[in-house]
Amino acid sequence: EIDCPYGASMFVSKNFISEVGEMCEDYFLFYEELDWAIRAKQKGKSVGVCLNSMVFHKQGRSTGKKMDKQASPFISCLHSRNLLFFYRKFFPSLYQIALLRLFAKAMRSFAKGNTADFKIIMKVIAGFKNCSVYIQNEK
Repeated sequence: EIDCPYGASMFVSKNFISEVGEMCEDYFLFYEELDWAIRAKQKGKSVGVCLNSMVFHKQGRSTGKKMDKQASPFISCLHSRNLLFFYRKFFPSLYQIALLRLFAKAMRSFAKGNTADFKIIMKVIAGFKNCSVYIQNEK
């Protein structure tokens, strides 16, 4: 049994979807599988791993990120926004810690000279949610 499944290699039964529901569409790319796992556990379901399965997962295909490159503005926004949404939904008493975690990430970005990432994270902390505005600039 595991707490956090990896979304690139999940399989569930029809019964699971009937009882737990579909993945929450409020997320995109980040935290939706963790949300699903928590809701499953709340319904008494276990989340496990199939040790003999094999999955080829091309890292970064969904996000466009190369292993040695920083995340795009769109991805940075989504990750930050979804982190806060996840904490607000499941761990509201820890929401301030999630904000501090993001603030620390913003400070690290600033210290590394990545002011674009710093600005995006700070906007999300201030309440910005519409990450799709960053898609136009990535094409």
